[in-house]
Amino acid sequence: MRLFFIEWCGKNFGLTDAVKELRSRGNEVVYWSGYDLDAHVDKKDFSETIFHDYFDARAGRPSPQVDDSSFPPPSEALINKMFATETLLLVMMEKAYEWMGVNQKKHLYFQYLRYWDGIIKKYKPDALIGPNAPHTVYDLVLFDLAKLYGIKTIIFEQTSINDRSIVMNDFRFGCEALRSQLSKDHGVTYSVNDFEPDIKRYWDKQMNPDIKPTPLIVKQTLARYSPGKILKIKVKAVANSFRDGHFIERLSHRLLRVGKSTMPKEYAKCVSQVDFSKKYVYAPLHYQPECTTSPLGGIFVDQLLMIETLSHTFPEGWLLYVKEHPFQWKPRGSSYFSFRYEGFYKAIARLPNVRLVPVETDTFKLLEHATAVASVGGTAPWEGALRGKPGIVFGYPWYRGCDGIFVVRSAAQCSEALDKIKNGFTVDRQTMINFLGSFQKAVLNCFRDSYNQKLSSLTIQQNIQNIVQLISREITV
Repeated sequence: MRLFFIEWCGKNFGLTDAVKELRSRGNEVVYWSGYDLDAHVDKKDFSETIFHDYFDARAGRPSPQVDDSSFPPPSEALINKMFATETLLLVMMEKAYEWMGVNQKKHLYFQYLRYWDGIIKKYKPDALIGPNAPHTVYDLVLFDLAKLYGIKTIIFEQTSINDRSIVMNDFRFGCEALRSQLSKDHGVTYSVNDFEPDIKRYWDKQMNPDIKPTPLIVKQTLARYSPGKILKIKVKAVANSFRDGHFIERLSHRLLRVGKSTMPKEYAKCVSQVDFSKKYVYAPLHYQPECTTSPLGGIFVDQLLMIETLSHTFPEGWLLYVKEHPFQWKPRGSSYFSFRYEGFYKAIARLPNVRLVPVETDTFKLLEHATAVASVGGTAPWEGALRGKPGIVFGYPWYRGCDGIFVVRSAAQCSEALDKIKNGFTVDRQTMINFLGSFQKAVLNCFRDSYNQKLSSLTIQQNIQNIVQLISREITV
């Protein structure tokens, strides 16, 4: 099989050795892109492979090993077929290219289309493999082009359950192995005693009322953006802006924001105190920009659209409590930007049945008293379902096949879900046990970053073998 590894970095986690093992089984490693590849790969070991630096790929620059002069600009027909990708991409580009105007972004997108369409046609891959849902701009174009041409795509997604990973061919469709296992197990009753040790530990922790199981990644991120570490992060960001050739543009854009009003000030003017005696749905906002909303939120990367949809369909007397993510104001500072523009919080607070609540409000108390939990696709609806609260999700989270979760894409679907909840729909413990019983059969333990390595009991060699097993299974289907 002719394989492309896209955004595949992680020598310390065994990802490079996993590629070597796959090659030893007769596969060709044709193309390899990623961040700081010189630190992750000894390129002498892959003399036949085309390498492409992340910053070059994101900026629309070709690999130095590729002559792309013969690649034609994209046709109207191709652009029309990729409209859905363009819609997602123009929002995704805000993470790296917020300073660009829309026409400049569109032209860069056309450059991506030209290059990656040419690469696919020239090098004819059998499969593309990525460690996450494509979210670094150029990779979304490549994976969607592959889907258009019927080329196998293999995407890992880390769940919030320890180091358990699902594998997908399309993030919009989800994990076929999990979907199949849930269908196969329809009518089967599992017990907690059927859980594998890591799932049992996870379950016990979630069910313990004396524990507030804040995800490790939240704790790590809050620590990462502590005052003493912010300067180091800013220096790295400046260095990266030099690497991608856009330091001046980024600096100018930042300077324009200096001295303006801030997100926390606007938020503080809009908050209301929580009345836990009210009938309410809890909707914590996602940190943005991030993969969980772009691309995994689809059109609901616009979280205001999600909130307006909920508000429009709420039963009389119900409230929607919305809370900002605990570190939304840390990484980029407190100035407005494209995902939290001036007036964003005011627009939420103006909705008659919606209340912004103080950021310091205890999440688990909000979950405990909620009638339901809504999100584009964060962990809150899943955590709510574990506690008997129905979940409403608008995006493509890994847990959306659970019977305690309503997946909605429109006001009509949202209204239908809320009617069922109003009429007494609840999530019982057995529903969640059954889901986890099927889940553990459909997924494997593996890690591709330091966060999930800390949650794993696997050795590096075991991790390599599990990753190779997953990929080998997918490319032979």
